[in-house]
Amino acid sequence: MTGLPVKYVGALLGTGGIGKSYCLIAIATAVATAGATDELSILPGSVSPRRVLMLAAEEDQVMLHQRFYRVGQHIPQHARELLYENLLVLSTVGKTPQIVDRNGQRNERAVQEIISCAQGYGLVILDTSRQFHSGDENRSDHMTAFTSALTHIAVSIDAAVLFSHHIGKGALRNGTADAGDAGRGSMALHDNVKFQLNLSRPQLPLLRAYGLSEDDASWYAALDVSKVNFVRPMPTKLLRRRDDGTLHYDRTLDISAYKPSSHHRVETKNESAASAHESYEDEDLFGI
Repeated sequence: MTGLPVKYVGALLGTGGIGKSYCLIAIATAVATAGATDELSILPGSVSPRRVLMLAAEEDQVMLHQRFYRVGQHIPQHARELLYENLLVLSTVGKTPQIVDRNGQRNERAVQEIISCAQGYGLVILDTSRQFHSGDENRSDHMTAFTSALTHIAVSIDAAVLFSHHIGKGALRNGTADAGDAGRGSMALHDNVKFQLNLSRPQLPLLRAYGLSEDDASWYAALDVSKVNFVRPMPTKLLRRRDDGTLHYDRTLDISAYKPSSHHRVETKNESAASAHESYEDEDLFGI
């Protein structure tokens, strides 16, 4: 996935029930199959398959099996074989490593537990962030300790780390769920990642640009790149929700008329690839 190099940390923000887990599964399957099944249209072109580890802290193995069974109905057989070979999904319900304790201190034992489990993987996904720490989400020092621990994991295993997080109530009230600062709690969770996706209910202007009405909103989710450091900003994608809950990017829809609202500004850094005169063209992006 373009935008998140190995050794760095990214985040997927989403509203409750919008489909964060299915979005993460779609990302995982795309990376594990080298784009043989790229339901979100997120890969940069010709890539190699990479091993993916997904640690799910809110669903047991039975529910995870059901989710992946549904996903498997929409991908070709050769992609399924790559998926079985390169993707490991583990439920951590009842035994989730607490990377940061209630005092905001890094739990080295938990960090090493994840490092040991994730050796040899190009992408590690944590779903959701709240389940992997005991700290206070509203405290900057606690969330900085959390993201610092994730960066340590990413560097130690030479992989990208992606975690999911909830969008805050304020952003939902203000209609800014696609903004970079939409996350619940401290801004440290946003400031300390290099790449951020927002998954939210599509706003009316976006629906209209696709020739849809507000009545269609429940069948779609908007995927925005709200922060990117290493590549150029990417446009909003409107994802279609199938009857079984899985998400996919419908390439038949035309978004040429859509212009993001004024609050939706993709955050980039002056030290990005272009301004620093560095080339990331040969960098492995998102563990691929």
